[in-house]
Amino acid sequence: MSSLRLRATLAAAGVASLAMGMGGAVLCWRVEIEARKDFASSLAVRIEGVLRSCEWEDGELEFHGGPSDQVIAIRDAEGRLLLGEPWLRAPATDGRMALATAPSGLRVGVAARSDRPVGHPGDASPMLVITVGMPTAPLDSHVATLRWTVILVCTTTIALVAGALTVVLRQVLAASEGLAESVARIDPRRPETRIPADGLPDDLRPIGLRVNELCERLERAYGLATTVHAAAAHELRTPLAGLRATLEVEMAAPRDATGTLAICHGIVMRMQQRVANLLLAARLDCGAFSPRREEVDVLGLLQRLWGECGGQAASRGLTVTWDLPSELIVEADPEALRMILANLLDNAVAHGGPGTLVIAGREQDGRIQITISNPAGSTLAADVERLFSAGWRRGSGDDPRHAGLGMTICRELAGIMDGTVLAQVADGRFTVELTLPEPGSFSYW
Repeated sequence: MSSLRLRATLAAAGVASLAMGMGGAVLCWRVEIEARKDFASSLAVRIEGVLRSCEWEDGELEFHGGPSDQVIAIRDAEGRLLLGEPWLRAPATDGRMALATAPSGLRVGVAARSDRPVGHPGDASPMLVITVGMPTAPLDSHVATLRWTVILVCTTTIALVAGALTVVLRQVLAASEGLAESVARIDPRRPETRIPADGLPDDLRPIGLRVNELCERLERAYGLATTVHAAAAHELRTPLAGLRATLEVEMAAPRDATGTLAICHGIVMRMQQRVANLLLAARLDCGAFSPRREEVDVLGLLQRLWGECGGQAASRGLTVTWDLPSELIVEADPEALRMILANLLDNAVAHGGPGTLVIAGREQDGRIQITISNPAGSTLAADVERLFSAGWRRGSGDDPRHAGLGMTICRELAGIMDGTVLAQVADGRFTVELTLPEPGSFSYW
């Protein structure tokens, strides 16, 4: 059953049927009780009438008659029938009505009373048991008519309620149907197709607002996907073009092959770093990254990574200063830590201005702190938090080869390893601080 209108109508009709049925049953029960009380009162009046119509004459009981719709039986104190119908027996309790069946099959209500005939001295008049019966057919007919009337009224009322509810629900649910049509027309990439939530009823407005918020998130996701796709294509195209140009120049005018191979190797390493970033971002998004736990020599890893980007740093006027102890060990996933440090060094070389790049490390309060500080270049203090937003780049002044994923990946990987990545711009320098657990305190799984 998929129709909300039908379900609501059936539910309301069911509730109405239950309420009307219970109310009608209670009404019939009360009316039947009152009708039987009236019937019993009529029997008591008839008994009083019979008693007044009885008279002793010469030791014989005389009865002067009564209504034709009643039957009587008059017995003495010993139970001998003096007058009336032999089958008519008194109920076990005086004044209480009972039911009996006449030989003809007629159902009658019976009541009895023990008393002396009126108008005779108490000592001279014997005690009589007066039993009177009246047909219950009129009472039964009245109760049956009442029951059918209640059933008819309840059925008519339920039908009217269902019909009225159907009309009301059609009007009420028209707004939800309009909302469904508005949702069907939504294009997350077109802001003008959002749902006009202000025009919705109060109970539907939250749905419209949540759908609009979802569309805004989808719009940002589409924009991010477009940016990342374009940047990723450029990141792959640019080093490939450089690699091709270098090889073509060498082929056209052969020179020292060693220099050419070194240039090609550098291009390939940078391209590998970009591809690794893209693949790792995809693994992080789908939750497919499973960290390992090993002790890693930070100084040795940093020196190897610097050997890969030192040439580019020199070409940009950057000199490196090392401020690390001879032994600095962290407990981390080796590949994840390599990706973090490679991204931080690559960013420092690619975006920093000429000057000194400082790589420092120390142990403090059970944590290992690794700091990379370089000239801020075009990086502003207002850009710091946005650096960690996936796909964000500073604009035309930034290196267009970057997809804006490096800092996001660094922070996510550090978080998986119970670490942090913080950045700041102060005194013209851009500083990134990576904090990781020391050996023996790593518990990210």
